Amino acid sequence: MRQLILLCLILFSIIPVHAQALQSEFVRARMLAWHPSGERLAVGTDNGIHLLNTQFTATAYLNTGSVYAMAWSHDGRYLAVASKTGETCSLEIWQPESLKNIWSAPSCEIYSLDWSTTDDWLAFQDTMEQLYIIHVDSLEAINMVAMNVRNYEWHPQNNWLAFTTQEQTIAVYDVSLRDIVWENDQAVEYVTWSPAGNHLAAIISAGSKTLNLLNEAGAYSMPWPQWHGIHVWNLQSGGLENSLEITDNATRLGRLHWIADGRIGSYYDKVRNEIFIEDVVETWDLNTGHRSSYDLGGGSSRGGTVTWSPDLTMVAAETIWQGCTTNIFHLVSPASQEQMRITGCGAAWTPDSRYVTTITEQGLQHYDVLTDTAVEYVLPESGLQTIHESN
Repeated sequence: MRQLILLCLILFSIIPVHAQALQSEFVRARMLAWHPSGERLAVGTDNGIHLLNTQFTATAYLNTGSVYAMAWSHDGRYLAVASKTGETCSLEIWQPESLKNIWSAPSCEIYSLDWSTTDDWLAFQDTMEQLYIIHVDSLEAINMVAMNVRNYEWHPQNNWLAFTTQEQTIAVYDVSLRDIVWENDQAVEYVTWSPAGNHLAAIISAGSKTLNLLNEAGAYSMPWPQWHGIHVWNLQSGGLENSLEITDNATRLGRLHWIADGRIGSYYDKVRNEIFIEDVVETWDLNTGHRSSYDLGGGSSRGGTVTWSPDLTMVAAETIWQGCTTNIFHLVSPASQEQMRITGCGAAWTPDSRYVTTITEQGLQHYDVLTDTAVEYVLPESGLQTIHESN
């Protein structure tokens, strides 16, 4: 059954300290981020950030410029924003409750922002692949951690920052000591912490080769990483604890993430005979080597991203093929090969892992994983909010 409800959408334009005139237009979203309480949704656009409540009614507007990255602190007090106005890029820290911009600095274009578990440190990476940190309470000078960084991830319990580099090394940096406390020269490509923080997993690299690939647009060439498998280090002992060898030459591991039941998940493209054959989410039991595969369908993602649910039991994976859709899989009981496909990309999970919000051509879609129903919020130029409910 479909219901049509018209609600008036009123958006407030807010500068760092005081609210000003009403704004009647809602620009198409670039990215989404739910507040840790689940009571607010930050919608980053080309002209700033709109804050919506759980009824998807706008309550405030932060004048930040075009948003490239944003992240709530774990306690919800701060919203870090990387944005660009004209040719000027900046990094800002906002207090949304008081609608104040408490700190800002010029920067290169930033595409990744992450808060430490303790919320006193903010890590960010720019398009030059340089990794920086800043202490939020003191708002001291920005410190560079490393250059040529491929990926990084905060320890789930303390102020350790693990990262890998273009030189295929792996290291753990203690931001309090401003020093590396553990490193390994094993050639790796990606790093992720276990939920308890006592293990560190990374993809073992074997270099790359050039493939001549074929897709619907024709033939092209690209470097293709070669993988040996996954290594797991025990940081309590500092040694290698487990290693999983992967012999499938068609497999390209990527974007590792630990799952709630102790397995590791990965999202990647598969190539066989130099042709993309599918996009896959796979899970690996590091003790038994057992492998489960979840085919996204619809061909290659062509740049789609993967978002893991906060409870580490599900994954929302984009497929950009003919339009943009998001596929949701249950990875932990009741695990199922059946996927739930919803409209839109840029998936943002609510903190309780029940809902997924995506960006559509018309506005936003809010999907209930438990009931398998979705509500679409259409935001036309008239400023009216049209809600479509579907089963």
